Amino acid sequence: MIRFKKTLTLFILIFLFTFMQSYWSMYDFQDTIDTIFIALFFSVFLILIYSIINYLKIKKSLKLILKIVFTVFIWFFINLDTFKMKESAWSTYSFTEEIDYTIWYSKYPIIIVMSLLLFLENKISFNSSLQE
Repeated sequence: MIRFKKTLTLFILIFLFTFMQSYWSMYDFQDTIDTIFIALFFSVFLILIYSIINYLKIKKSLKLILKIVFTVFIWFFINLDTFKMKESAWSTYSFTEEIDYTIWYSKYPIIIVMSLLLFLENKISFNSSLQE
């Protein structure tokens, strides 16, 4: 039961932070309904990745690095896709410019939200291990 609560709490956190990061990064180009559905879809994907990483028998530091890499990649992809759909589809941006603009808009939201997510996930893991 504790494992289910931990997984559910982590899923809710990932969903909220995915939505928050995407909405914050691409605020000028967002439609709230699109962002909610995209965040929900990728949150399911991220919780599966996190679950797989958590079950791997590797060092904790490597688990952390894998989570960061996958999460940042997925969040950047969400932001790039949003930028392409809402802005660059109507203009003549090259792929390099799309990447540059997405990095420009995404760098601080991704760093801040990722740090907060990892901190809270660690706190959830620590609290659940105390209860077991």
